[in-house]
Order: sequence, then structure tokens, then C-alpha cells
Amino acid sequence: MKGQLRILNRESSILRANILNRIGISDVCSVSAYVVHGQKSDIILSIDYSTGGQRQVALQVKLVKNITGFNQVDKRYVAKYQELWGFSEIVAEALKKYTGEITPPSAGRNAKRMFADELSTNQQIAVLEFLSSSKSNIADTIFRGDGELKPEWFLLVHKIESAPKVYLFDINKYINFFIGDSDESTAIITKKGCFRLGRVTIQRKGGDGGRKSATMLKFKLDPIEIKNEHEICHQ
Repeated sequence: MKGQLRILNRESSILRANILNRIGISDVCSVSAYVVHGQKSDIILSIDYSTGGQRQVALQVKLVKNITGFNQVDKRYVAKYQELWGFSEIVAEALKKYTGEITPPSAGRNAKRMFADELSTNQQIAVLEFLSSSKSNIADTIFRGDGELKPEWFLLVHKIESAPKVYLFDINKYINFFIGDSDESTAIITKKGCFRLGRVTIQRKGGDGGRKSATMLKFKLDPIEIKNEHEICHQ
């Protein structure tokens, strides 16, 4: 996050002007940025107006250094998501089998967990119906979070050469791109046996040396997919 903060704070009048213009802010005296922790927002822009007033704008920021790059947007234990979203026990059990929190009853493609297409037909249907009918609540949690500082804008810093390219999106348009209201955002099971909602993949967290935290459910996406929607500045 320090790298992104340097980009926002450095002397680049073109970058600052483009960001402020995109947000719809004018008559600015000064702009500074600081990092926040434990929230979906990563950076807060503190704006002093020429007239004497002030405003703060919350940004979620992603730095990608590859041509494509999946980013984790949220991860929690299934029980926490059940507490937040209120889904049924059949959905909870299915997702725990999917993450490996419940050990598979028999040998399958992976001894640690079950793939979505290995769950019973009833469980598959229950999970897909829940995901498709709860897009709004899911999107609000994984993109905006449950903290006080909810992001208003998404800033993508794509650095594959010496100079980064910076893209800025209204958070609502960003969410709609990845989990929209079209038929394409209906939940599916992919050919690899993963649950997918719109452009967001839902899977077992994994890793962590086999510790219990590996059985968390995680949501991930490739932020590069949206970059051509609006580019604000070449650096």
C-alpha cells in the first residue's frame, strides 16, 4: 500500500487533476492521502477546498504487476457468512464440504475437500439459488465490507513497466461489472468444479500450511478485466 500512496501523494498535477475531475471535485486548495487498515477502503483522500471546507473520499486500491492478476476480495469462515447472509443449513453444510471444513465422506478428486460438482444435486441447487438470489448482499459485504469507511471509488494501479497506468471507477459501477444484474451474473458451477457468481470466483482459501484457516471461503476476481472501461491517466 505504500507504493500506491506514493503515487497519490507525489507531485503529479495531471494525475491529481484527473482523479479529482473524475470524482467531481473542483476549487481545491490541497489534497493529501493516508492509509487505513481493517477496512475495505485502503486510502482516504483528504481534500481542502479553496473556500475553507473539507471533504474525505474513501478509495479501495489494487496494485497489479502482471498482465493478468487474480486478487482476493474477501475471505471468512462459512459460519461468518451464514451469520451475515442468513443462508440455510443445507447451504452451510455444502459450502463447508466445498472448503474442506467438513471432511469429504469418501475419496474424490481431492482428499481435503469436495468440488462443487461432487456435492449432491440438492446441495448444488441450494448453493446456486442462494448465490443468484443474494447478489446484492454478497456484493455489499465483499466489496464494501461491514466497517465504517466504505469505499466510494476503486483505484487500479497497473504496473507492468516502469511507469504505472492508473484507472479509477465509481465503486457501484465496479461492483456492477463483476456482479451485475444481467443473466451473465447468475451463479454457475465451472468446468473445474468451482462456484462462480458473475465474474467472481468462489473457492477454498487453501495454503496456510494446512492450518484450519485454509478452509475459509474466499472470493476472488481479476481486476484487470475492467481496466478498459475507463482509463484516467498514463504515468
